[in-house]
Amino acid sequence: MDFREKFLISFLSKRAKNKLKLTSVPSDIFFDLSDKFSIRLGHYPASHYPKVTAESDHFIGGEVMNLSFHTKGVILEEKSFRKQLLLANHLLDTFRISTISVIMSKPTLSASAWKFMQMVNQRQLSIKSFYYEAGASPEFVGKILDECTEVTDKVGIVAWFPYAYLGIQQNIADEWIRMERKNGIEFFIKSIPYCIIIYTKQAYLDYLKEIEQRALARGLAINLRLDEHPINFVEPMF
Repeated sequence: MDFREKFLISFLSKRAKNKLKLTSVPSDIFFDLSDKFSIRLGHYPASHYPKVTAESDHFIGGEVMNLSFHTKGVILEEKSFRKQLLLANHLLDTFRISTISVIMSKPTLSASAWKFMQMVNQRQLSIKSFYYEAGASPEFVGKILDECTEVTDKVGIVAWFPYAYLGIQQNIADEWIRMERKNGIEFFIKSIPYCIIIYTKQAYLDYLKEIEQRALARGLAINLRLDEHPINFVEPMF
């Protein structure tokens, strides 16, 4: 069965919904909150756009929702944040989830981004990445980051950081900044045009390890090529 068939089965009864969750394979889930609310299971290239079904109305959590489907997910054709949360909750109650990735862009409000992350954290789910590009309001930057302390990969936010949030800053190599909050939690920050990337300490160490492994792999590849095609040095003749 594809995603749409499984999703529709969840409406039949509580027993059918529970059975579906017990038998489903754990999947990565991707939430995209923008002009439309898109949810998809698994990963596929950004250049791949699956064929979407015609829009239809469905009754979820006491609300009528205008939805369209594709083989890996569902799209809410409305901007209501209340409906977005209801749909997200229904899907999380229906499928077994391994990790979650979230991207939010205009016109998602800072308060909505904060509430959405609160909802995810209350379920104690594993969050892989969080990216918010709508320009967080200063009063919500700290609140949103407080909900990102368990993100395992990276956090990206387009915002101005209030000074009171930082505590200690330290410039380190390659334009990275180490940030330690008053509660002892460390973040590693790198600035790129128009936004910043924030890593947890473990994610930063994993990043350095990956860079080191790539360098070793390149060095090994060069050595292998030299072994296959050795360079012969010719003695100069005088």
